[in-house]
Amino acid sequence: MNTMPLERRKIAVYGKRLSALRKRKKLSQEKFTDKLGINRSTYSRYENEETQPDYETLEKIADFHKVSVDYILGRTEDPNAQSLPVEGNNEEEKMFFSGGYENLTEEEKEHLEEELQRFRKLKKRWEEMHRTGDGKE
Repeated sequence: MNTMPLERRKIAVYGKRLSALRKRKKLSQEKFTDKLGINRSTYSRYENEETQPDYETLEKIADFHKVSVDYILGRTEDPNAQSLPVEGNNEEEKMFFSGGYENLTEEEKEHLEEELQRFRKLKKRWEEMHRTGDGKE
């Protein structure tokens, strides 16, 4: 029985998959990171399971290797798994709808979109208040 916490096991899958994908293309870490515009030492920490990239970086890596983000994260064993259909290219939308969007009813989809828009407005207001120094912490 594996006593490693579930979150840590997912990271372990993630690091191994990143390394295997890069090696499959016969690229050193240096050449790979140069191609993607990623800091080499940061990327090394991804492969060594010391840290995880942000979503944008993860998507960039997946696109380069022509695999899904879910494959890299260990959510599927199929490297060619199709991403869920999400309208637009907004990163927040992709993350928000990455958990079964295709199974939602139209009413549920509309409700989620309304909530997402409401959240974005609140977030924008909060950022504007703190950027100008008018917000109280």
